[in-house]
Amino acid sequence: VEPFTVGTYFSLLGLNIKKVKKYAKYENVKIVDEHFREELTNFLSKDPVLKRQIIESSAAKRERFLKYLSSVVDLAHTNKLTFVDVGWIGTTQSAIQVILQLAGYSIEIHGLYLGTSYKSQYGTLQGSIREGFLLNGGYPCEAASVIQSGVHILKQSAILNAGTLGVFNENGKIILVKQTTDHSKV
Repeated sequence: VEPFTVGTYFSLLGLNIKKVKKYAKYENVKIVDEHFREELTNFLSKDPVLKRQIIESSAAKRERFLKYLSSVVDLAHTNKLTFVDVGWIGTTQSAIQVILQLAGYSIEIHGLYLGTSYKSQYGTLQGSIREGFLLNGGYPCEAASVIQSGVHILKQSAILNAGTLGVFNENGKIILVKQTTDHSKV
C-alpha cells in the first residue's frame, strides 16, 4: 500500500492543509517516517480546533456510510452481516463493526477473506469472525509470503476501470473516484 501524502491524510480527516500553516509546506510529502507520523498525530490531537473538525468530519462520514448501508440492508432487523474482502487483517471489518456499534446496532459481522495473516488473530480473539480461504491466521506459514506478495495482481484484476469507492454523499449514495491504475501494466 502506497503511503499517504500529508495533504491526502489531512483531506481524509476533513482538514484543509492550506489552513494549517505548520504543515502546508509538507502537502506532497509521503508519510513514511514513524517519528514524523507521531509528530503529526500529536499535533492534530492536541489542537482543539483541528480535533473538533476531525471529530465532526468523522461523524458525518459515519452517518453517510450508515445511510448507504441502510439503503441495502434493514439494519433495524438484521443481526448478522457477511463481509467479503481480499484480506489480511480485518481492518475494514473492524471499522464497520465499530460504526455499527456507535450507532446502536448489535450486528455480528462474519468476515470471509481470500486470506488472513497472523495479525488478524487479535480480532479473532476479541470475538470477531474472520475466515481465510487460502490462508487462515497466517497458516500455512510456507504459503503466506508467496500468496501475500502476489495478491495485488488479484486485486487489480478485480477492480473495474470505472472507478473505486471514494466517498458517500449526504444522501448515502456512492461517489466513484476515477482510478489511476493502468490495468494494461498489470
